[in-house]
Amino acid sequence: MINSVYALMLSIMPKHNDAPFSLTPIKDGASVYMFGTRKALLQRRKDHLKVTIYSSADNPIVFKVFSVDILRADPEFEDSVLKAYVHAKENETLETFGCCNSFVACSDAMRCLHDNDNYYRGCIYRKNMEAGRIYYGKNRNV
Repeated sequence: MINSVYALMLSIMPKHNDAPFSLTPIKDGASVYMFGTRKALLQRRKDHLKVTIYSSADNPIVFKVFSVDILRADPEFEDSVLKAYVHAKENETLETFGCCNSFVACSDAMRCLHDNDNYYRGCIYRKNMEAGRIYYGKNRNV
């Protein structure tokens, strides 16, 4: 049932090319990682599967799963998985860097050309451009 619940979680979350999700076996079940952070715990119990979703830093939400079909129909489960996904993505630890090799083209466009990927989120120069400081290209103002 663990693999079925994990497959259901994957079907709820937005699709990614860089596979930021993983299922890691533990003694009595598995942990689900999103963007390198454990966001769910799937624990085998005698007659059910205990699914704990960490949708934020606050209280986790716990589901007693007797059937994946019942869980699939539960809107609170879908909402919890999506909240966990958003929280993990927004708090993902990224390696930051000064700028990539597109810095002149980005400066000319006055925005990062790598919209919403790891280059976008890790770029320090993007933050400078967003603050109005452009160091290169035809729009240079510093």
